[in-house]
Amino acid sequence: MLTIDEIFDDVIEKYKQRTAKKCYKAVKVKNKKPGLKDNKVGGVPYIPKGCAIPKDSNGEYMALLLQLNLKDIDLEGYPKEGMLEIFSSTTIDIEMESKTVIFPTGLEPELDLPEINTEEFFVIEPFKITLEEDVVHMPMIDYRCDTILNEILAEYDLSVDSVYDLDDNYDKLYNALNLPLITIGGYADFTQYDFRDENSNLDECIVKMESYDGDMDIGDSGVLCVTCSEDSIQHGSFEGATLYWDCC
Repeated sequence: MLTIDEIFDDVIEKYKQRTAKKCYKAVKVKNKKPGLKDNKVGGVPYIPKGCAIPKDSNGEYMALLLQLNLKDIDLEGYPKEGMLEIFSSTTIDIEMESKTVIFPTGLEPELDLPEINTEEFFVIEPFKITLEEDVVHMPMIDYRCDTILNEILAEYDLSVDSVYDLDDNYDKLYNALNLPLITIGGYADFTQYDFRDENSNLDECIVKMESYDGDMDIGDSGVLCVTCSEDSIQHGSFEGATLYWDCC
């Protein structure tokens, strides 16, 4: 019988093929402040007249995490137009509140917006982004990873209790995966554990963010994800979208 070491290059390629997913990678536009209607991380949101910045359960205004014009992406099930905006509480806490909304584009913006204190916010300095189509792979911390890995290993009459039992091959697999810092429509990622399980309906990751270029700091090497169900995206509501973050 072959050993895992002997077949692991093949395992890596099969894992990448099984989990490859189209998404968009966000890249910072350097030396250019974000405009009101730009794709961006943080900053002043585009709010049409007659609408308002969402508030949390304490009645406090939320801050903008991400603003994205949906015409700039082409992802299966996602709406084709509108300004997707994700807001969250401004005080960093494990159980932070968030709100995901879509505003029509092309409307007159509300310019008299309240000032929001972001001294304790994840976004240190707002930045404009460009979006590059990419293909990412499922992080090994994903609750589905062990199942997929063992389905591949079963082809060789092998198995492991957990991806963490791969020893040196763990790093080999990790280094082979494409895991950009900020993705739209890719996979959720975590530093501690995946809070989801097979009964979860939060498999679609609207955005994954990691600490970025000194402009975004998510704790100690942390990761922030906003996930929701595929159904809520296809209905264009993003209802039930959940923000989760953790750090080392």
